[in-house]
Amino acid sequence: MNAFLKLFLVFLCASPAFADETRNKLNDLSERLITSFTAKTPGKTAIAIFPLNADEKLTKRKVGFAVSEILSRKFITSEKFMVVERGDIDKMLAEQKLQASGAVGADSAVSIGKIIGAKVILTGNVLKIGGQYQVNIRLVDVESSEVIGSGYAELDWAAFEEEARPYLNLVPDEQ
Repeated sequence: MNAFLKLFLVFLCASPAFADETRNKLNDLSERLITSFTAKTPGKTAIAIFPLNADEKLTKRKVGFAVSEILSRKFITSEKFMVVERGDIDKMLAEQKLQASGAVGADSAVSIGKIIGAKVILTGNVLKIGGQYQVNIRLVDVESSEVIGSGYAELDWAAFEEEARPYLNLVPDEQ
């Protein structure tokens, strides 16, 4: 068996473990935010989860969208949040012409959050540095614009891309 085939088989067998690692890290990040928020706030709170900001190349691949989709799973299953439908957010972003640029600043996110009835928004950034994706997220109170929680995680690029495959735009820049 040649070296390439051996390496491919090792990667193929390891990829489910990589995906679990990414899912666990993002779940832990979400859980820390949910726990810190719900300790201070009784009842169910409406939250809008925005695609994370990223540089142009990552935005084109929909990396910020993928991270927000993975994070939203935990908020959806939480009994403390009511997640605002993604279509409502996308519609408002399109009307504000922000979706194409991929840059949704805190101020515009807060404004959109108010319009769609969210009390809290989740926003943040994702960067790729070397073999890692760095995810930095914040929970922001829509009324006061105060950051009420934040979190950070580093994700192995291969593990993240395996977990996020359904959300990513995997078309190469050149064909």
